[in-house]
Amino acid sequence: MITGGGTARRIYTELSRFEGIPNLEIAFSDERCVPPDHDASNYGMARRTLLDPLGLTNIHRMYGEDDPAEAAAKYEDDVRDLIESGFDLVLLGLGNDAHIAALFPGANAVLEKTRLCVPVARPDGMRGITLTLPALLSGKEIIVAADGDAKADAVRRALRGDEAPEEAPVRGLANVERLTFVLDEAAASLLS
Repeated sequence: MITGGGTARRIYTELSRFEGIPNLEIAFSDERCVPPDHDASNYGMARRTLLDPLGLTNIHRMYGEDDPAEAAAKYEDDVRDLIESGFDLVLLGLGNDAHIAALFPGANAVLEKTRLCVPVARPDGMRGITLTLPALLSGKEIIVAADGDAKADAVRRALRGDEAPEEAPVRGLANVERLTFVLDEAAASLLS
């Protein structure tokens, strides 16, 4: 499972330089409610920076251009078997506010326990679709990537904080043994 965001864009650009990557089955953690050719589309960004350059075609895409509730239900059906068997790898970015996927502080989606994919209202005013914590936690390995000074406090909250997931959604991963944080020096600067 892959995600969107600036850190992910940099990772995908680097990964696209590798040759011989097999046609992996790829799913997405979240999407904005925009068409795939829109600059804000996670799928569009991943397609341009990773999927097309590597010729990856086995993609489970969230249809951000569709009605959010219908798109979330359709995506949940599409990836249910992958969630039940467990994603081999879940890659998530970490937002400045300690969000992961489109699970933002104070949002009801953070507390969702039964549905695997839900529509969300994003703090930037856009609508979105996101997998919920139960879906994200199905990952056999979970990587949270963050870079830059702006992420340092969110990293500190994730690794040293005691907030509830409703306040810092990344804390929903707190008890996961198969969790790795990939950080640059700036993002890790508040950990010492």
